[in-house]
Amino acid sequence: MELKIKPAALSKYPLLGVFIKGSSIRYWMEQVQLMGLSLQDVEAYAIPGTVANTVAGCLLITTQTIREIYSNEYCQSVYHTLFIPEKSQLFPAIAVDEIQTLFAGKKYFFHPVYGFCELTEPIDWTTLIEAPVHVPRQLTMPAEKVFIPGEIRSFQVEPVVPEAFIKQLQDAVPEEEDESKSLTKAEQMKLAMYKNLFGDTTGSGGILGGGGMGILGGLGSMFGGLFGGGANFGDTIQNDYHDLEKRNQSEVDRLLDLFKTDPDEALKRAIPIDNDGTNRGSGSGGLNLNNQWSNLSLGGSYGSSGRTGGGSASIGSKQIELQAQYEKTAQDLIKQKDYYKAAFIYLKLLKNYTKAAETLVEGGFYAEAAAIYLQYLQDKQKAAEYYEKANATLEAIELYKELHNYEKVGDLYLTLRKNDKAMEYFEKVVDHYRYRNQYLKASLIRKQKMNDIAGAQGLLIDGWRSNHDAFNCLNNYFNNIEDNKHYAVELNRLYKDEVSATNREVFLRVLKHEYSKQNELSGTIRDMSYEIISEHIMINPAVAQELQNFNPPDRQLNKDVFRFNTSK
Repeated sequence: MELKIKPAALSKYPLLGVFIKGSSIRYWMEQVQLMGLSLQDVEAYAIPGTVANTVAGCLLITTQTIREIYSNEYCQSVYHTLFIPEKSQLFPAIAVDEIQTLFAGKKYFFHPVYGFCELTEPIDWTTLIEAPVHVPRQLTMPAEKVFIPGEIRSFQVEPVVPEAFIKQLQDAVPEEEDESKSLTKAEQMKLAMYKNLFGDTTGSGGILGGGGMGILGGLGSMFGGLFGGGANFGDTIQNDYHDLEKRNQSEVDRLLDLFKTDPDEALKRAIPIDNDGTNRGSGSGGLNLNNQWSNLSLGGSYGSSGRTGGGSASIGSKQIELQAQYEKTAQDLIKQKDYYKAAFIYLKLLKNYTKAAETLVEGGFYAEAAAIYLQYLQDKQKAAEYYEKANATLEAIELYKELHNYEKVGDLYLTLRKNDKAMEYFEKVVDHYRYRNQYLKASLIRKQKMNDIAGAQGLLIDGWRSNHDAFNCLNNYFNNIEDNKHYAVELNRLYKDEVSATNREVFLRVLKHEYSKQNELSGTIRDMSYEIISEHIMINPAVAQELQNFNPPDRQLNKDVFRFNTSK
């Protein structure tokens, strides 16, 4: 029998062979990798060429058809014995037992030039592939890269603490100052001694009482010979006292003038206003215009330049004038949108903490305003609100916790993507409302904040059943049902199982609201309403008026209802 290969429209046998043309083993390996195969999963045979001692290609035998073979060629597997090109057929047709007899159980490949070729030994890849020479490598690890997020989900601002407000308005002032007109230390001590002994320059107050100035004349007679002043000794002391007091008072005038010419410099030398006298100087009672604020920070302290200590000095009638100047300067700074310096005046000089906070809010310094509300005004609610506006979220959260505003705590945790913490505090809010029988509010938290529709519906039914805001609870219960079939089922179930003499008037109000929507259940709702009215009309004849809500165009019905009510 002569066995031939003829072209065919389709392949009759499975395509379990792939023929790779070419004699390069490297090329064979590249094609095997390209097709995604492993050498352990295929059986490979070298196919001889038409010239002696040459190779035409490589045949790969697989257990299943390879989907992508690229530029290579499929081969049909005839009973796992004979491999012929795809879209060809054997002529004459041959059975499996005949194949086994003809080819004696050996594998053959059909070559289009010289015919059948026996596949004797599979390729031993270990003899053809040489292991690469091991070359030691020294690895250099790259530096840690900076992580750049693809999306900003939340952010928060690290707020300033109440004791130090970070923002500094000016650098420390220079040390060189003209103090030629200021009282010296010795003169300040002398002025303090005069005040302690004689009181003010009118002779009132002081250790010696109201007669202090008169005693000066006696001192002149007693000590005139010693000091060389004779009877004029008392006048000398009195004149010296007046001169020192005048020079001391002129310091305030210099400060007022400085506000008009150089407000920034004046602020550094400003005297805090309070009802008990101003803390100024060394305790000697004298004023000087040395810099008392090393900077105009809201967190700075008076006398922080280090050149003055505690103590106080009286500025008398000038206090009202100085206070008015501070107010004017603050308003001018606000007009110039220099809110921080204006707040400095209100906070540190005028001690008007509320106005200081409001000025900072106007300028957008929310974190600083929050700190003032917290430290100076003890207003945690305002502090929390402005920490929130400043994106100082964690600080706002802690204050809201202290205020027991757990709904706001939950909202802020959501902005930080801390959903578990948010749900924890929303649950507290739900418990709070439920404990007070505020089922509608509790359900809104469940629905809107916690995205728990089922839980919200359960709370609304509890409110309906316990008659706590029953109308609104049931009305919202129906509004939360989006599926019309479910809505119809629930409407009928509640009417049959949960409407009684104690709540049917409320249910009727709900039906009236539902009927106004004019949906496909309007007929059912009207029939329910008629039944409730008929059952309740003998107890409360006025309920007959409800019929008009379900038949608005029926004028005759309106007349009948009117006659019925007047007859009762």
